[in-house]
Amino acid sequence: MFTLCFTVILITIFTTLLYSENTPQLQLQGMDMILDVPTNGTIFYKDPENKLILIDFKEVNSKLSKVKLTKSDQLLMEDKVADLATDSIYEVDLNTYEKGEYTITLITVEEREITEQFTIE
Repeated sequence: MFTLCFTVILITIFTTLLYSENTPQLQLQGMDMILDVPTNGTIFYKDPENKLILIDFKEVNSKLSKVKLTKSDQLLMEDKVADLATDSIYEVDLNTYEKGEYTITLITVEEREITEQFTIE
């Protein structure tokens, strides 16, 4: 129940920050993005405590079909997301992963990719 409440609060804060004109946007530091798909703006947000990455589906100009997480080309997580709404906020919980370099890959229904590289310290 705590996790559900925390998630709802986090998504509410994220949405407020995203649409606020006077509040500075969350910034990703030390993250590199490789895009193969046109976007409307920032797709990936990392929380200040490095425990979550939020993915804003609305910022991608295409419907997403999969989200993958890899470390050193080893697949750690793959989630089919084609049934989620195009304005969804997707959460990747980093608490279950060790320190190191990771890659998140978003795959569109057209098989195009958006790749984000990040570090868990």
